[in-house]
Amino acid sequence: MLLECQEIRRFEGHEFRADWLAFSPDGSILASASHDHTVRLWEVSTGKEVAKYKDGGLGVGAWSPDGKMLAFAGTDLQVQVTDSASGKVLRKLKGPKESIKAVAFSPDGKWLATGGWDEFVRVWDVRTGKRLHSKE
Repeated sequence: MLLECQEIRRFEGHEFRADWLAFSPDGSILASASHDHTVRLWEVSTGKEVAKYKDGGLGVGAWSPDGKMLAFAGTDLQVQVTDSASGKVLRKLKGPKESIKAVAFSPDGKWLATGGWDEFVRVWDVRTGKRLHSKE
């Protein structure tokens, strides 16, 4: 059975294609990353842009399980951990010397794992910014 879908909302603002999309855990905010080197947050119900981060268009990121934080890989090879309500950058985690290709929060939101082209996996304490574990 083929289902018919209808567009209900269009989010406009990126200058290039969007390579990563993720809904917040409660579904109220949509995050998008683009080759215009921005990550944008959109209010799903209205389509209104509620935040814009520069240097974040690598197309990889993750919401914390409670939706209070968003982490994404930046073009500066760092992971930005942001407060999703205020837009404030809480922490920048120095990544590998090559692009970050994966970001994931632990189920309790205390740790953040990153992986990249350098074939290493790193685990960070989100609160302190200290690297806990690494395959290195």
